[in-house]
Amino acid sequence: MQSFTFNTVNTIISESGSLSQIANQCDRLGIDRPMVVTDAGIVALGMLDSLSAHLDTAGLETMVYSDVVADPPEQVVLDAVALAREHRIDGVIGFGGGSSMDTAKLVALLANSNESLADIYGVDNVKGKRLPLIMIPTTAGTGSEVTAVAIVTSGETT
Repeated sequence: MQSFTFNTVNTIISESGSLSQIANQCDRLGIDRPMVVTDAGIVALGMLDSLSAHLDTAGLETMVYSDVVADPPEQVVLDAVALAREHRIDGVIGFGGGSSMDTAKLVALLANSNESLADIYGVDNVKGKRLPLIMIPTTAGTGSEVTAVAIVTSGETT
């Protein structure tokens, strides 16, 4: 067998009620103005309420981007990045399924970089440094919270 190295996230918190630690995690990462990246379904189900309450109680200047859709098209990512830059966010929280987390990863990178989305397609093409990123999966199975890749739709069928 050929050897390989697998690197993933440096911290995983898994316990009942761990959402109550979100303000501490933001503080640890130096996040004062986070952008929560999620989808309309999460908002409609009220799943965002608890997260928002914890962030509000901590006095964080939070903005929510909830226009993520399944297999998000490039424009969703670009719109979120533009909003993140406009509001001068200093960290990103991906909250939801794989599409929300993939979008959050790209926002955290592109909002803090001069790179374009097209510049970073492929393997090892990212040059910039991303903003601090927290991932909160609400579904099981995608693994997006522990991978360095993101999937977006770049055209009608790609």
